[in-house]
Amino acid sequence: MKIKLVIGINLFLLVFILSACSIKKDEPSLPLVDVKDSNINLNGDEPPLPKVLAGNSNIEVVRDSYGWEGVSVDRASAPDSVKDKTPTIVAKGVNIKIEFDFNLMPTVINIYRVNENRKVEEKSYNNNIKAPTEKGIYYYDIFVGWNASDDVNASIGSSEYSFVIEIK
Repeated sequence: MKIKLVIGINLFLLVFILSACSIKKDEPSLPLVDVKDSNINLNGDEPPLPKVLAGNSNIEVVRDSYGWEGVSVDRASAPDSVKDKTPTIVAKGVNIKIEFDFNLMPTVINIYRVNENRKVEEKSYNNNIKAPTEKGIYYYDIFVGWNASDDVNASIGSSEYSFVIEIK
């Protein structure tokens, strides 16, 4: 039963990411908000990087695939996107917080731990997760989506991010 759920979640995410990546400026597959005609300021050509904190320690974050302002970029995700990065050492069970310092807060944030080609969604509370309690290196993938309103079809953009930690 768990395998079917994991497969279902992965298929949903794949379809969602592919649909976000296939957006063309002239022929959008979703009704995109024309941010130039609104009061939404996206501040750049790429989605913002989140700040990921474990206690007082900053964890380095890598921007993976994204769809933003009609541009799609396809990149590897965790663990491949962070395999050359030095894991941030964090304490067992420490709170890991994901924050955005951006004028438009995300409407969707999903956090996954990636392990041996398995992707398992982490239980989060207000974009906080707990670090594992067992020693090892752990890879994480964050999926973030921005909508202009409560309408999930009014997409502004989406992005995936990765980070890696080590529990000693």
